[in-house]
Amino acid sequence: MNNTVLTGAAAQHMSAEDMGKARHYLAQSRDELLEAVSGLSEAQWRFKPTPNCWSIADNLEHLVIVSKMFERRMTHDFSQGAPPEGDLRSNDFVIVAKGHDRSRKFQTPPPGLPTGRASAEELVDAFRAACRQTASFLESTPDLRQHTMPHPAIGVLDGYQWLLIVISHWHRHRLQVLEVKAHPDFPLN
Repeated sequence: MNNTVLTGAAAQHMSAEDMGKARHYLAQSRDELLEAVSGLSEAQWRFKPTPNCWSIADNLEHLVIVSKMFERRMTHDFSQGAPPEGDLRSNDFVIVAKGHDRSRKFQTPPPGLPTGRASAEELVDAFRAACRQTASFLESTPDLRQHTMPHPAIGVLDGYQWLLIVISHWHRHRLQVLEVKAHPDFPLN
């Protein structure tokens, strides 16, 4: 392994490999989540295994809310972020792995909480729109690696890693949707 630490913008060039991985991960996570929520009845959409658990609708609404928050933050804060001091790429795998780990639960801050007011169709449409926006951000921002923003729980991340967090969040909630569907009391239709 090369232990050379690069600094500044040269350390953070967005490679074609990075772009390809992000495109694939985005499409796969989007498609798997949409597959997990397709063909559900209203009772299935709204079923909560316990009063404190989220329904499938709650999970999708949360993802839409957080995706909008990401979009606002990236539009405003991203262009102001400084180039990284070193090569942050070693965090890429950790970010994805932690996003897939459902053994640790997190409390969502109030701005990310679902309201339960949207229909299934509205949620799917809004999630698809959020996915398109995220894909557009990826395609239109070739210098993702050259800006940083702090994450409240992880520390300094580059723009590419912020994108990985959003996509791994989709994957994490797909797993939560599958847990709801696997509950013994989940409605049959």
